[in-house]
Amino acid sequence: MNPWGPYDGPARVLTIAEIAAQEPHILSVLRGLGVPAVDIDDVIQDVMLGACTSAQAGRYRQTLRASLWTR
Repeated sequence: MNPWGPYDGPARVLTIAEIAAQEPHILSVLRGLGVPAVDIDDVIQDVMLGACTSAQAGRYRQTLRASLWTR
C-alpha cells in the first residue's frame, strides 16, 4: 500500500509556475519544522528543485500534498 495515499492514475507533469505557487505553504511548513531563518531560502530552493525534478520525472500524483515534499 502506498503510504502517501491511494494511487489515482497516471502522474502528471506540474509546471514551474504551479510549483512556485506553493512557496508560501512550503515556507510555512519549513518554519513549523524549525528551519533556522538564515537557512530558509536555501531549503526552499532545495525543496522546489526536488519538486520540479520529481514532476519532470513523472513521479507527481495529484493526491500528494505539498507538505510531503518537505519530508
